[in-house]
Amino acid sequence: MVGSDFAALILFQVANSNVRLNALHLLLDLFPMEDPDATKEAKDTLLDKQFYLLEKLLSDECPDVRSVAVEGLSRVFYLFWEVIPSATITKVLTKIFDDMSHESCSEVRLSTVNGITYLLANPQSHGILKVILPRLGHLMLDSVTSVRVAMVDLLLLIRDVRAFQFNTVGGGLPFLFQMCDIFLFTFVEFLVK
Repeated sequence: MVGSDFAALILFQVANSNVRLNALHLLLDLFPMEDPDATKEAKDTLLDKQFYLLEKLLSDECPDVRSVAVEGLSRVFYLFWEVIPSATITKVLTKIFDDMSHESCSEVRLSTVNGITYLLANPQSHGILKVILPRLGHLMLDSVTSVRVAMVDLLLLIRDVRAFQFNTVGGGLPFLFQMCDIFLFTFVEFLVK
């Protein structure tokens, strides 16, 4: 990408989702690509282009690409939090929390929860995550079991982090009432059989 920005853009715009997925894996494995001889402005421009491509792949038509993009961006944020501009972090995390967590594809929703769980291991992320984690509360009632299990794992992880209030993330009292209703309904179904 350093020498051939045009070629890299072409790779991410091909019709074949497998090519885009492989290009995404390469970009994530090589992140951050930089030219050691470039000026600071050139390095910043190159970093912006990489984030542009990663953010664009969050909206890819293929769910596999979106899933890898969500988890990959979470890994990038975990590893390089200090060097990424806060505006970029806020913009991408907002997209992940507001769009990717409401995806119709369950694999993307699961990747969202897994990515955020991974990102929580970086203490520098706790400030912004404390504010936006309650936006994932709806996933506690997801129709797919693996997403609900991942959310429970996330809540168990949050329980041990002092910066977070457990009840604000999971949905609080309304969530508990809804879970009681689901439990009672399931229990009654079990007794009827």
